[in-house]
Amino acid sequence: MKVSFVIPSYQQGKYIGQCLDSIAAQNLVEGSFEVIVQDGGSTDGTQGILRNHPLRPAWESAPDNGQAHAVNLAMKKATGDVVAWINSDDYYLPGAIGKVLGEFSRPNSPSVLYGNGIQVDTLGNKTGDYPVEDWNYDRLLDKCFLCQPAVLFHRGIFDRHGPLNEDFHLAVDLEFWLRTGKAETFLRIPETLAAAREYLENKSQSNPLRQQIEALWAGHLHTGKFSKKRLWAIAENRLARGKGAPWISKVMEWLKLWGELRRKEYPWLKLPQWNPSHSGATVT
Repeated sequence: MKVSFVIPSYQQGKYIGQCLDSIAAQNLVEGSFEVIVQDGGSTDGTQGILRNHPLRPAWESAPDNGQAHAVNLAMKKATGDVVAWINSDDYYLPGAIGKVLGEFSRPNSPSVLYGNGIQVDTLGNKTGDYPVEDWNYDRLLDKCFLCQPAVLFHRGIFDRHGPLNEDFHLAVDLEFWLRTGKAETFLRIPETLAAAREYLENKSQSNPLRQQIEALWAGHLHTGKFSKKRLWAIAENRLARGKGAPWISKVMEWLKLWGELRRKEYPWLKLPQWNPSHSGATVT
């Protein structure tokens, strides 16, 4: 069973070496895996690291249209049976891939396997456990409980359900889980597989409002429902004082946004370089 490590990257020279080292430390047999890095034209030394790393990854450095586009470009080159999509600032824990492959080799194994994850800072120090939960499709409407680097899936999922949706930038993984989770089997294994790095410059951390808006729309796109919890988070982020705002102000903002959704008047959903209409979704 061959594994394709798919790594989108841009200006992650500080971290990509650790990501590649963590793959090398899995001690996989040569020929049983490939490493494909799609770099967005970094100018921070990333290319030198890719050129000289002992793993000798296949890589390309050229401008792209964001993370989803980079993953899709890399997937076109992937030849493995199993895909391990990991961002270049995250890394695997020792023995992680062997544990997953052992599960995938069982008869009637699921299409997607995911494990636990940890959260780390810029230095790689653990700051907490990622809030991973057992599989529950309906729960995805309110919370993305999968740790993206701790998820591996059969290559055929891309063939059956299509590539990542490039209209999404901060909830791209959630949209993919919602789309594929309706038809594929997801299974959580009781192993800690990966470290997700969280820091202010991380795109999800730096724009929580946009992340929640994309997550709200992804949920509606695939379930026909709007998450009231997501809308509450949007209301908080839209207020100047955020979570420090009076409770009544949050309620009034939530009611205003909910009313706009019901009337199909939601200009706040339309952000630069992302427009829900690209996905052909309709509000009901």
